[in-house]
Amino acid sequence: MPFPVSRSRRIEVRDTRREQEILVHLKRRLRAMGASEIELDGSTLQFQVKWSLTNRGPLFVVDAGRVSVAPAAPGASYHLAYTLSFKRAALILALQVYGVLGLWGSISAGDLEWGSVLGTLLFCTIGYCWLLGVAYLIVPGWFERRLKRRDFPKRRPQSVNHAA
Repeated sequence: MPFPVSRSRRIEVRDTRREQEILVHLKRRLRAMGASEIELDGSTLQFQVKWSLTNRGPLFVVDAGRVSVAPAAPGASYHLAYTLSFKRAALILALQVYGVLGLWGSISAGDLEWGSVLGTLLFCTIGYCWLLGVAYLIVPGWFERRLKRRDFPKRRPQSVNHAA
């Protein structure tokens, strides 16, 4: 899976629950992060992320992915292997950087000479690589932390009696 299309990692998680319970937990976590169309296939969850301007979770630049669970060793640890597809990030950043910054910037400045177009193209390419690299490096760590987060039981609000 070549850069920048997708990124795969494998992490170890200590958990005393069974594999199916972990998959149910992961499904809830993925849905909370903005994933949709989550399908369970054996010990793998495959998901899509619909394009939405209101999607603000760690999956906002990811279009699809999968998470697998496998026992690591006898005891209470599992391997979580995941793959995130960054096709959406590559496309959105290309449109924003080259379209908005490059073309609009050159036209609004009135500099459409060959030298200025090459300079703008170089500047946009460096900016595109930097922004895509940031997403490629930061989003998986953010995704991992949210996957590992436990669901804490909700506390019932306690009524407060105000003595008059």
